[in-house]
Amino acid sequence: MTIKELAKLADVSIATVSKIMNNKDENISPVTREKVLRIAQQHNYSPYAKAISKAFPKTQLVGVVVPDISDRLYASVVQYLDGYAMEQGYSLVVTSTFGDVNREALSIDSLLGKRVEYILFLYGRIEAASQDKLREHNTPFYCVPFGPDEQDEDKPVLDFQSAAEEAVSFLSGLGFEKMAAVLREKDGPLCRILHRSMERNKIVFDESLIFEFGEQEPSEVLEILAKTGVKAVVVQDTEIARLIYSCVYARHMNIPGDLSVISFDFGGEGHTFLPELCTLVLPHKELAKILWDTVFHMVSTRREQGIEPVGLMFKEGKSTARSTDRHKVKICVIGGVNLDVTFLVDEILGSTETMTIHERSILPGGKAGNQAIGVARLDGAASIISILSNDMDGKNLYNNLAANNVDVSGIGFDNAASTGIAYIFVTKSAEYLIGYYQGTSDSISRKHVEECMDILLSSEYCLLQNSIPDETLLFITRLCRKHGIRIILKPSGYKMLPPEVLEELYMLVPNKTELNQIMPGEGSVGEKAAALIAGGARYVVVTLGEEGCYFTDGKAGKEYPAIDVEPIDTTGASDAFISALAVLLAEGESIDTAIEYATIAAGISTTRLGAQSSLPDRYTLEMYRKKLIGRIS
Repeated sequence: MTIKELAKLADVSIATVSKIMNNKDENISPVTREKVLRIAQQHNYSPYAKAISKAFPKTQLVGVVVPDISDRLYASVVQYLDGYAMEQGYSLVVTSTFGDVNREALSIDSLLGKRVEYILFLYGRIEAASQDKLREHNTPFYCVPFGPDEQDEDKPVLDFQSAAEEAVSFLSGLGFEKMAAVLREKDGPLCRILHRSMERNKIVFDESLIFEFGEQEPSEVLEILAKTGVKAVVVQDTEIARLIYSCVYARHMNIPGDLSVISFDFGGEGHTFLPELCTLVLPHKELAKILWDTVFHMVSTRREQGIEPVGLMFKEGKSTARSTDRHKVKICVIGGVNLDVTFLVDEILGSTETMTIHERSILPGGKAGNQAIGVARLDGAASIISILSNDMDGKNLYNNLAANNVDVSGIGFDNAASTGIAYIFVTKSAEYLIGYYQGTSDSISRKHVEECMDILLSSEYCLLQNSIPDETLLFITRLCRKHGIRIILKPSGYKMLPPEVLEELYMLVPNKTELNQIMPGEGSVGEKAAALIAGGARYVVVTLGEEGCYFTDGKAGKEYPAIDVEPIDTTGASDAFISALAVLLAEGESIDTAIEYATIAAGISTTRLGAQSSLPDRYTLEMYRKKLIGRIS
């Protein structure tokens, strides 16, 4: 800032400023003196700055102006810049503008007052007045546009074109023929870049699938993608990606099972997502080196030097999957779907005693319904074969399954039977007692299963309960055995398991009470489980509540501890366990890994009220597992 500029801002004469700066202001009013000094301080005015600058031209200082130094992107780049500067004997002076024009002007005044030799602006453009001031002071500067919408398309600093082509090519290689994009500017440079990239990869560019962030809610975007069958999206930054992730899981969908996501990542945040985000990462260190080399060349030679475009690095995460692999985990659930009427009580009392009910809820339930939804939430392709009553309750149960991404084409309706109801009494300590009215579960006939044969035979696993008629149960088990479909059966505590069914089972999953009912008499859990293996079951897993579970193949047994949680309702734990067990096995994981996941899923479910509402999605399951592994390691 010159004395002339200061005088103009203070609305006084140059002579007045000179007197104040040289302590010859005895005839100047205190108000005027204070105003001049305040403005001089704000703008870092230094008398004789130009003369000092000419006499001592070298300060070894470089100014760096950023939008916000607390931002991960700018903090990282500045940190690397500082290291390179120190190697050459220079120091950085860093200021933030926070997007404010006045702060930009103050930053420039401050840096000029410190006689920096060069100013690097880590954003696309500075104000015309700022440019004029820097040229007047003969201070070289350079603006670095970080965002794709700030780039000069003819001379870009960051090579977004190559990055976009790599992302589009990657998705094309996964089998996607259509993809969407969520951008900051629908008609901006990045949109044109993606358009060119899609054309070069022979992917149809559909303008209706290009969304501008803020114009439509992420939930609306997902609704459109679902209707158009588009299962891949490129987003401009990680803020948008986080909102997409949140909406996907709020809809009980899954990444990458239902949607593959790739994002530009300027702050290096991709690894903080679960599953890890597939990103196009700005290489902070490489960019800082190129910027410093440009700065050093300028301060050394006083000649400008162009910058070669810096490429973004493609980092493959876990947020993409092959288009042809969508819902490869095919699991058919056969059994009853009913209403759960839950009562919260102080304690479970005996006969002839009266219990006080504090809360009551009526929610969708039933073993088959719970397990089908549990499978769908864990990214399995869940289908269900069942019978519902042809009334309002039945239609509500049907709609609930469909809304939770379960294939309901195997559901039939019975005009005569009414909806089954489970009456569940739950205490605050998570103990429960269940009374069950079968309803339409008795209507699941062999004939109905035969009508749904294509659904069952296209599945890899069948989840079964013996609450259905014995004739139907035996028909299903023999059919599955014949066609190599693995059956995981959850026995019902109120009904005996036909012996001939046992030899058809891949895996039997009773709790301790059910085990003792199937195998009455003396003997440990391990001994009784081994006897079931001898009776024909291939594997047995006994769930033991807070003690975890026990697995045996008849040759050896293994105990798995439960995760450490505070349970509030355990009614959905077994369904969460079986759903996770089936999905992980169908994905090709070992039994050991599948049981590990299943134990975590069951534990999570006990921390929530209700059965279906307690079933975890894949994101939650993976997050818990990651935390547990971190504690162990």
